[in-house]
Amino acid sequence: MNYVAKKKILLVEDDVAIRDVYQQVLEEAGFVISIASNGQEGLEALKDQPFDLIFLDILMPILNGVQMLEAMKASEVEIKHGPIIVLTNLSHGKQVHRAIELGAAGVITKAEIYPDDLIKLANKYIGY
Repeated sequence: MNYVAKKKILLVEDDVAIRDVYQQVLEEAGFVISIASNGQEGLEALKDQPFDLIFLDILMPILNGVQMLEAMKASEVEIKHGPIIVLTNLSHGKQVHRAIELGAAGVITKAEIYPDDLIKLANKYIGY
């Protein structure tokens, strides 16, 4: 019997309602989801294990998404992770552009995405 490892996604989002919906939809689609409610928790999660994909909110308390990306880039320790997709309601702006400069692979405008779209994007970036 072949065993296929489930793909792991780190969801870094401070809005509990959005986080809960995204988590439920992605878990039902077969992904293993780890949750962080701010960038600092996201960095801590990355120290523990690699992730196949990261969904990263921009506007969060403590450490926002851009600050998390900057910390990852500045880290002396290699942080292993798959593509980073920025979650935002700012379809453009300095922070979104900065996130792309720091290596984000894509941007999702939260107000414009449906749950099925989230699964399609996860599959696209993970390579299913």
